Amino acid sequence: MDQEQTLYVTGANAAYFPMLCVLQGAFQLYMPHLRLLVCDFGLTPGQARFLAAKKRLLPKPEDLASGRHVYYYKGCMQRYVAHLEFTALVWIDCDCLPVGPLDQAMHQLRTEHGLPARHLLASIDPVAADLGTFLRQHGATVAPFARLMAEAPIPLDRPYLNGGLFRLADRATLVHYDAIMQRLTDHFLFDQNAFNHAVHAADLPTVLLDPDLWNISGSRLDGLTCEEQPNSLPTFLYGGQRVWNLHISDDKAQNHVQLVALDLPVDGGYLRGLLREPKLAVLRQLIHDILQFYLFHQPENRRLLTACGALET
Repeated sequence: MDQEQTLYVTGANAAYFPMLCVLQGAFQLYMPHLRLLVCDFGLTPGQARFLAAKKRLLPKPEDLASGRHVYYYKGCMQRYVAHLEFTALVWIDCDCLPVGPLDQAMHQLRTEHGLPARHLLASIDPVAADLGTFLRQHGATVAPFARLMAEAPIPLDRPYLNGGLFRLADRATLVHYDAIMQRLTDHFLFDQNAFNHAVHAADLPTVLLDPDLWNISGSRLDGLTCEEQPNSLPTFLYGGQRVWNLHISDDKAQNHVQLVALDLPVDGGYLRGLLREPKLAVLRQLIHDILQFYLFHQPENRRLLTACGALET
């Protein structure tokens, strides 16, 4: 936690453990003063032991059924953190890649906008600008969300928010988010839909983050430019502005980000799972460089990966 009692939280299952290593490495490089906690969405016992040894693990609560979609567990994040003291929670998907000190940039935005203690920072989703557009675009595939929206007088011109990265300073909204997840059946983006309902129902003072600077993904990743200085971490720009977080995701066609199987030798074992590789060469190289840093330039990580049984043979 930082000085403001902010939790930084992500979640992962076994297949996405390599992406989690990249994310942890990015935090260590760009924000070494922060601790990123990990909700267990279906990790192997060895992976969970590794994160526990590093004091990063949030175990799956016993009252959550096994075998559910990772979206379901994400929507239940408040159960993972219920025992912790905090005033705000920053959630970041494990396929995100911070490329700057998010905490400092978010603090500056909160100061500039004069946000009260109870607030939300989140970006508009690239799928649709507002709730009504999202419902119209996806029709029957989001019918459970449409029924949920019909129950509450939330204006449909409110922005449809992305759940990949947000700062939420209101524990009651996290509890409501969980409660909605217990009612919704699985459907297209059901965790994000529940998130939108919960935060709009709470009517939180909100700063809308620029999606091209805080949640850039898909084809827009190809438009990034990289600035590298000697003895400093690379920074990325989009349209001439500093980018803070990349969302390494794409549509099903995978024209800009490919999901590849990783089989990386590490100290007599293999790190196996899925890795997202962007088409943009400089970004793809950065992901591999961060993974190498986390695995091979941190002796304690290598030792624990082997000792905890997080590697495959």
